[in-house]
Amino acid sequence: MPRKALALALAMSSVVVGCGTSASDGFPLHDVDEVRLPGPAVRFDYQDFDPAARRLMISHLAADEVLFVDVDRLDEISVVGDLPGVHGVRLAPDLGLAFASTSNNELATIDVESARVVHRSTTGSFPDGVAYDQASGLVVVSNKDDGSVTVIAADTGDVVRTVAVGDEAGNSIDDPTTGHVFVASAGPESLVELDPATGTVVRRIALGGCEGAHGVYVTGDGALAFVACERNATLVTVDLRTGDAVDDQPVGSVPDVLAYDPGLQRLYVAAESGDVAVFQLEHGRLRSLGRRRLDPHAHSVAVDSKTHRVFLPLQDVDGHPVLRVMEP
Repeated sequence: MPRKALALALAMSSVVVGCGTSASDGFPLHDVDEVRLPGPAVRFDYQDFDPAARRLMISHLAADEVLFVDVDRLDEISVVGDLPGVHGVRLAPDLGLAFASTSNNELATIDVESARVVHRSTTGSFPDGVAYDQASGLVVVSNKDDGSVTVIAADTGDVVRTVAVGDEAGNSIDDPTTGHVFVASAGPESLVELDPATGTVVRRIALGGCEGAHGVYVTGDGALAFVACERNATLVTVDLRTGDAVDDQPVGSVPDVLAYDPGLQRLYVAAESGDVAVFQLEHGRLRSLGRRRLDPHAHSVAVDSKTHRVFLPLQDVDGHPVLRVMEP
């Protein structure tokens, strides 16, 4: 339900924090604000951002809810509950909808304006990452334990098909240039490209040097993909034009969530260790700008491509969940 009554309290709780991260200490981000969030001090997970609506969607996993935050005001927050163990989230701005995968093997479809669940669709075991292809109007949910994806009609919540991708399915992301979806698959380690409209696996790209493929991001021009490898703390760059893994970089232990700022061409990789690694994309390769353990629970990251601000939901700062805001 909307919690606009929280506006005053949240505004009063916005403070610049002094955790020792500044532009002068070598790490390319510094603190701007830290805003108290509603709910208990428990684990967060994925995020998604709508730059036009200026809306950030955050999975508050252990609270069984998602949060919608106005990133300009930082005091307009809606909360949608009854989402057991919510993991992956994805916004569909063209439909006014959002999607959230839950631990009871469902995908919840949320009407953003009313902040209520309008559909619940059955998925496979341990639904995790969520992708949305606007052209086909299809949602693709990664079923981690089944090694498959469930394809669902975005507007009706009807299950269209299930497609096997490997022994374990990591995160998934859509490529708007092709209408295809890419899934990080473990066993064997590969990046799987599939056409959600037909259920066809278009190709499998081997990920040499990767153990435990999980997080994935595709650049807006469809040229490159980045895959985070959980078991060996490595980030692999894939040239999607040639189908080759062209580079790998060390990151924090158990890398989880990736975010990319196309304006600055910067990639952020958050890990379960609390480390956030920052990379600059130059001529198809990544150059490290630094890595820092920002907080024991800094394993989820999102970025605003307009302001270049970076958002990190932290489960417990002085007994409360907060949203840490940083910028280059």
